Amino acid sequence: MRQFCSLYIKDIEHFAETMSDDVLAPTALQECTARLQIVPAGHDHTYLVSEQRSGARLILVDREPSLLDTDSIFSDHRQAGVTAVNHMLKIDHRRIAYLGDRTTVSTAPQRFDGCRHALGLAHIEYANELVHHPGPSEVAAIAATEQVLSLPDPPTELFTRQNLIIIGAVRALRTLGLEDGVAEACPPAQPLPESSSA
Repeated sequence: MRQFCSLYIKDIEHFAETMSDDVLAPTALQECTARLQIVPAGHDHTYLVSEQRSGARLILVDREPSLLDTDSIFSDHRQAGVTAVNHMLKIDHRRIAYLGDRTTVSTAPQRFDGCRHALGLAHIEYANELVHHPGPSEVAAIAATEQVLSLPDPPTELFTRQNLIIIGAVRALRTLGLEDGVAEACPPAQPLPESSSA
């Protein structure tokens, strides 16, 4: 007999090599019923239809449903991008680099679109050399930060989002002696670790 419970699954994309959410969710629901809150990694959520038909209440968190009729809770990531860039523009930054998550993560293109939209409204030309999508890798974020800062016309501000990207960017800035004000302008969601981990 299945027990009543609520299950929350997040960041499945980080486990993609060993187990995906289309495997994990049904496996978990074999022992659990009532409610499944999931942050899915993919773009096709039809693998959840059978669980929905069996009576599980599904709630997608931070992702819009794709090919599935279910409830969802998500932030307006496009508007968040607009708001962040508008804040930078108000304090006289005009050359803003964007370091974002992989474009396969649905929220990343939304934030990036908001960033580009805000720059367009301010009549600032979009610069390809200032855009990087390193994904959730501290090492890749360090490399991307160093690359944009080595440009002949480097950015005066970084727009970053995703913990490991933020950590990598901050570490690069510290190494270059440019970290003043970073902690206040763009705090990570968790404290910076003492030692680097790839």
